Amino acid sequence: MSYAVKEGKRGLHIGEQLVKDGHFALESHHTEIARLMKEFLERPRLSSYRSSKTEIRDTMKVILTGATGYVGEGTLLELLKVEAVEKVLSVSRKPTGIKHEKLEEYLVRDFMALKEGDEHFKGYDAVFFIAGITSVGTPKDIYVRISQEIPLHFASIMPDKERMTYIYLSGAGTSPDGKQFWQQVKSKTEAD
Repeated sequence: MSYAVKEGKRGLHIGEQLVKDGHFALESHHTEIARLMKEFLERPRLSSYRSSKTEIRDTMKVILTGATGYVGEGTLLELLKVEAVEKVLSVSRKPTGIKHEKLEEYLVRDFMALKEGDEHFKGYDAVFFIAGITSVGTPKDIYVRISQEIPLHFASIMPDKERMTYIYLSGAGTSPDGKQFWQQVKSKTEAD
């Protein structure tokens, strides 16, 4: 199962829901992320989440990328508050600076060097791929690597892909026919 999470001029989109955040204050942004993450994580289907053929759990384990960025940090803080989340693995190039009993950090220099079968990723139920970069001033090849190649590579190396939820932070207005380069790149990433 896969969901597109989109960030646009008017707020953060998760599925069909829109969060209005006109002034982009950190606290209000985190509050809105909290509400949406709780709705997602506490859906009835998670009340007895099947993580393998024999095990049924009432909680889930989540992998998060981008936890040192604006939206990623808010997502991390809210995931740590949700009772349905048993553990969060932050995969990042640098430490979050946050200490919490549910949080484990996996620091990597190059996401493209990560391989299938990596023991760090076993036993997780969902990925929130929030890591990204602005297209403003970023060379096209670097933007494609960070916004398309890395998220797709990361998804491809996850164990138990058939049962894992993968959420990718995209952008509002993505289109293969978009006038702006970022629209085309994000649209292709969503489609792949």
